[in-house]
Amino acid sequence: MNFLLRWGVRGKENDWPNRIALQNPGGARYRRDGCGLQGQDTRLGRNVALKFLPEKFSRNREALEHFQTEARTASALDHPNICTIYDVGEHAGQPFIVMQYLEGQTLRDRMAGGPIGMDELLELGVQITDALDATHAEGIIHRDIKPSNIFINKRGHAKVLDFGVAKLIQAPEADSEMPTLPATAYLTTKTATTVGTVAYMSPEQALDKRIDFRSDFFSLGVMLYEMATGQLPFQGDNSVAIFNEILNKAPTPPIRLNPNVPDALEAMISKCLEKKKDIRYQTAIELLVDLRRLQRDRAGESAVTAQAADESTQKRRSHLWSALAGAVLVIVIVAVAWFWTFSSAPPLETIDSIAVLPIENRTNDPELNFLAEGITQGAIHRLSQVEQLERVVPGIAMERYTQQGVEMGMVGEELGVQGIVTGYLRQTGEEIALYVELVDARNNRSLWGGRFIRTRSNLLEIEEQFATELADILGLQLTGEQKEELTKRYTENVEAYQLYLRGRYHWNQRSKEGFEQAIGHYNQAIDIDPGYALAYAGLADAFVLQGVYRHVSGSEALQAAEKAATSARNLDESLAEAHVSMGLLATFRYEWAAAEKELLQGLALNPKYPTAHHWYGLYL
Repeated sequence: MNFLLRWGVRGKENDWPNRIALQNPGGARYRRDGCGLQGQDTRLGRNVALKFLPEKFSRNREALEHFQTEARTASALDHPNICTIYDVGEHAGQPFIVMQYLEGQTLRDRMAGGPIGMDELLELGVQITDALDATHAEGIIHRDIKPSNIFINKRGHAKVLDFGVAKLIQAPEADSEMPTLPATAYLTTKTATTVGTVAYMSPEQALDKRIDFRSDFFSLGVMLYEMATGQLPFQGDNSVAIFNEILNKAPTPPIRLNPNVPDALEAMISKCLEKKKDIRYQTAIELLVDLRRLQRDRAGESAVTAQAADESTQKRRSHLWSALAGAVLVIVIVAVAWFWTFSSAPPLETIDSIAVLPIENRTNDPELNFLAEGITQGAIHRLSQVEQLERVVPGIAMERYTQQGVEMGMVGEELGVQGIVTGYLRQTGEEIALYVELVDARNNRSLWGGRFIRTRSNLLEIEEQFATELADILGLQLTGEQKEELTKRYTENVEAYQLYLRGRYHWNQRSKEGFEQAIGHYNQAIDIDPGYALAYAGLADAFVLQGVYRHVSGSEALQAAEKAATSARNLDESLAEAHVSMGLLATFRYEWAAAEKELLQGLALNPKYPTAHHWYGLYL
């Protein structure tokens, strides 16, 4: 029986009457609780799924608010592994959500036959963890990660469902490491059964304590354990017995239940299932990197195994001497595979060219955009000093790329690099955290992930530690001089450093207001640290371009620029930026010999300084 339903009528803003045709009420394929219906968007001609609030709850104010929270929470997320919410509406007094229609099966149904194959498990784990990273970045804790809330479509792609017990984080505790909310905020009443499935709850959920993002990692660990072994890590005849196991019992090691579980995966699961959240994975990207690394390692082992099998097949058809030669080859291959398996980590393929994509500011504070840009440019500047890196793409070449939705292989090909670094900033209280990941653009594999946390008073360390660890991961054998360049500081004053970054950020806007703000920030940095040569060079550049763009008198701007550039050069003769600023100034004064001398000196001091090449080209 088909019938029409008015979808989300909201006065003049919405002309969608009779747009949803419901078919076979109660027949939604991914909802098994009687609240789902398959429908069709009659205007766009697409199938949709509708989730209704059960009639008995439709007059319950708390349940209605819970239902609306689910819609708002999920509709704010845009990720390929999260079920899309299209709209909300009401029919005959019953609220409903219109969402993406999915065909396939839940992870719960998929696991009905026992453990899942390792390759499929890792791929699903990567997709689910990536979805959690997206939700956590928006300040959302899912709170109900379990197999029935993971849908696997016909292409084998995971979709995270049901944000009905998720909650937007409102206000973090001042003394907390991470944003949290009281667990009681998710209970329908003070005495009601705790929301979510007991077997997948974290210890803090079981104790009704305040939770944070790390609670989701515990639930994910339970699910990975079940995917790997076919059994739950914590079992009991009732919720009290299960809670006791969650709080007090260490689960049976997965490898005892399934010998095919890799040691690395068992270690990941164990880390997720730590009773104390401080010992678990602290961010989704940490777990994501470990899962992808195991995927990469297994892919290498599979290649070796396939090669061995092929060689063996060919040798069986050969004469005795060929058979002996084949046996030797198989022994060598097995030895290689053994070494690959038991060594701590296989060596990375050589990467001698990288691009650092713009660091994202995920602090919800636009004022820190300058810091994200400053760390990006600072890392590029430091890495460009390393001769072993044949190519470090300048930041200006990457302005058209954003990190979300970027296909790394395409970026790598367009920029001519083998490695791509992505990252983002998060803030908790006075702490700033930088999360970075190195991806091999040739195969889209994650090679390394790092997290650098510093208070605002120690921000100088983030940029240099990031560059140093990345150089180590790339296996670059640095000289003492190169190590000094990677960690070189142009000021020891954090406030002056931040003012310099603000100045560069506003200078890059290339506007009248931007130049004025940049000059103000540079001058403040110089007032704090009169020996800050880099700030003088930035001030000179701002004055020159202020005159070039005719925001002030040209002669006045160039005179001020000369004073600042001379100060920069006098303070640090080895500073490429100081000579390049002098060269730009001389160019606009048509002093060709002086311009060429200074620009070439700057290029000699730093051949990979992109602004030097830019302005030398302008001079030519």
